Amino acid sequence: MTHAHGCYATFSAVLDFLDVHFMRDSIACLNGQWVKQSQACLTPTDIGILYGAVAVERLRTYRGQILDLSAHIERLTNTCRFLGVSADWLTDISDQIQECSKRVYPSEQDHFVVALVTPGDSHQDRVNPTTLVHAAPLPIANLCQWYHHGQRVFTVTNQAIPAQCWSPQIKCRSRLNYYLASRELAARGMTPADTAVLRDSSGNLLETGHANLLLIERDRLVSPPLENILHGTSLARVVKAAQGIGIEVRWEDVSLARSLSATGMLLTGTAGLLWPASQLDARPYANCTNQFVYHELRARLIEDLGFDFYSETTTRAQK
Repeated sequence: MTHAHGCYATFSAVLDFLDVHFMRDSIACLNGQWVKQSQACLTPTDIGILYGAVAVERLRTYRGQILDLSAHIERLTNTCRFLGVSADWLTDISDQIQECSKRVYPSEQDHFVVALVTPGDSHQDRVNPTTLVHAAPLPIANLCQWYHHGQRVFTVTNQAIPAQCWSPQIKCRSRLNYYLASRELAARGMTPADTAVLRDSSGNLLETGHANLLLIERDRLVSPPLENILHGTSLARVVKAAQGIGIEVRWEDVSLARSLSATGMLLTGTAGLLWPASQLDARPYANCTNQFVYHELRARLIEDLGFDFYSETTTRAQK
């Protein structure tokens, strides 16, 4: 594979995961003003461009309603506080997220809504934060594949950002390590539907670029310690569901050896809430979509939501 082809494959992998097609006629909310998405641009002197200091939340809808909005706003507020952005600047962003969802997509077509906040333009006398809210399509084809067949997960040479640099609970757009991980997977011939899991300096598995992970060890679940990972809103929902049906959840180091010997692995993230891993590196997880714990959890999540998100995704993928 040539260098150019490798870069193209990597870039395509990122876009294919999000299933984002450039929507020139779509709209976005930039600093409180509704503009065409093609005009929603940051200035070259914005601190988000100069330093990569960008707080982000990616939300999604189910049947047109944004799931766990308050939890996402709380996490965005905490990240902004870390960047020195006052919560006073976020008073309208919840309304903008909901308005963006209604303006861009019909209610029956579920989608992502992304909110971005930077500390502002460094060349302004009075630096006000930059806020941007936009919508994007869901990766329906990938979700259907993951629900029915599982997602392949691979370890890579790149490590997660150490907590000594910044807290893992900060959700930001500084994702160079995940980009390099996707390049490595592309160079190894993996598909855009595959994902990389990053590890800490001790070799313990932490999370992928879009999902937290849970090991299945017989009839219990094991997550990496909370202090070492992003506090995923979907993870919180899945853990609550597990505890509600009597499934034990432990917070312990997840070594590669432990992961390879586990009964299975589940992934939980905004895109699809919960889906199984079909393999980790060369080790397949047998019958990943038929494991008891996965089925029980999925059934409880469907009950909590009040509709079958799994079947509805499958139906939409077939249209």
